Amino acid sequence: MSVTLADQLAKCRIVLAANIVDGYPSEFEYTKEFLLSNGVGQLTTISHPLQRRSLSRSRIVRYKEGKEFRKISIPRPNIPPVTHVLDYATGLLPIKSDIWIGFNPIMTAMGALAPQSKVLANWAIDFVPDRGEIGIAEKFYRRTERFMMKHLDAQIENSQVALQARVEATGIKPKCQLLAPIGVWKDSFSAPIRTRHEQRRIVYFGSLDKRNGAPFLAELLVVLLQMDSDVMVDVIGEGDSSEAFLSLAKRFPQQICYHGYVEKQSDVDLILRRCVLALAPYDETPGSFTEFADPQKLKYYAANGLPVILTNVAPSAIVMEDCGAAILLSQSDGLSMWVDAIQALLNNFEAWQKTADNSYTYALKFERNNVYTETFGSLLSLLEIK
Repeated sequence: MSVTLADQLAKCRIVLAANIVDGYPSEFEYTKEFLLSNGVGQLTTISHPLQRRSLSRSRIVRYKEGKEFRKISIPRPNIPPVTHVLDYATGLLPIKSDIWIGFNPIMTAMGALAPQSKVLANWAIDFVPDRGEIGIAEKFYRRTERFMMKHLDAQIENSQVALQARVEATGIKPKCQLLAPIGVWKDSFSAPIRTRHEQRRIVYFGSLDKRNGAPFLAELLVVLLQMDSDVMVDVIGEGDSSEAFLSLAKRFPQQICYHGYVEKQSDVDLILRRCVLALAPYDETPGSFTEFADPQKLKYYAANGLPVILTNVAPSAIVMEDCGAAILLSQSDGLSMWVDAIQALLNNFEAWQKTADNSYTYALKFERNNVYTETFGSLLSLLEIK
């Protein structure tokens, strides 16, 4: 009888440690969901605040046989990055585990201080060469990162570019390196259908800030909507440029729907799957962490069968273009070229259907259960070696 992943997980004790923003799910929460639904024997989650908008609490939750049986919630100061030094107390917790997974260098390094952890893994959400913090904090972080890399059993990144960049930055290459691309739960998938193309709706989903190209997007929408009174636009997200899009919604009340932050992914999906195409005009200034990332919004666009018009910043941009799922443009190409690319897909059903089908097909390989099954299969193999 073959041994399944669930059989292996049932005998396993796993720790997940991260800094979080409450109400903004990340790989930490999604990994927890996968492990609990696949019968992990024992699971401990440790979470600390990430940003000022995080709740000022540290939490330790224990699960056994899929059910929560113990929870500790500790009030604490939260003035990042200064108070992140409190996160180092995680290493003092007497937690026995087979696999310790930290979702940032500090949380992973703390796993190295727990001698009962047999396999230590860093599951990176992002990589940034320069975090822009004050000198002492930056040096402290980088020393922690190098300490982590020296003790790692597995380095997990969501892009090959990030995998290589962290090794180059620290000068240390762990024996096991794994790629775990950002995934999408099965419920978010929706194949493109003809009736959608008739709606003439385009969408932007994500943070509204300079890094994501929000100022350029605002200018683009003005030109597009003035030229084509039949085009509708959905804008989902919030950020430094939120006021600009609120103003646009007042200026074009019949054409722009500004949703702000939408908490439930199922509600985001409902908006995405009524649209024809999506935009992602990332800022092209060198040094953005998007250069090393696997942006989640691109996966949600593709999972809902949306062709994407985007700048060549994220590592997946070229891949999406090569498989016919996306059109790459630069902000320097000018607004008119972006408008022409949008109109070409809005006005040509056959071209849209082909690109939309390619986008959906591209996304299928990133169904989250498949990504996690492969990743944990590799981690459990390391545990067997130990």
